[in-house]
Amino acid sequence: MDDPARLRIPFPCQHDGCLRAAAIVEVSRRGQLYINDEQDIIYRVFPDAQGTIRIIGFLPYTSFASQVPDLAATILAVQSIDAAALYALDRTWIPFYCPDCDRSFCEDHWNLKPIFDWGFDHYSGTCPVGHPHFIDHC
Repeated sequence: MDDPARLRIPFPCQHDGCLRAAAIVEVSRRGQLYINDEQDIIYRVFPDAQGTIRIIGFLPYTSFASQVPDLAATILAVQSIDAAALYALDRTWIPFYCPDCDRSFCEDHWNLKPIFDWGFDHYSGTCPVGHPHFIDHC
């Protein structure tokens, strides 16, 4: 299996007629550096994990970066653009995916509400079909 240092794949929005990406999923191997473009901060991939998965372009001002314990399975799911497989690995990794619909949607098609508890805490909302979701941002 190909094991690139960094893999960036756009996952398409599956709302009828939408041509946007739901998000870009990026997987990096341990030992790599990556830059948070929104905050100009350089991060090193989690040292105790095989790699890192990041979600880019779904929600502004939020960070979706997590440790990857099984890099081979994660790379295979991302290369296959298989949101269900990523959800099976870790359901917090892909906030743009509705498992009830088995579809991915861009931010424009989610009905999202920011929740504040002593500052911004998380998003809650519904997918375009109406399934409720809690979206943890970090």
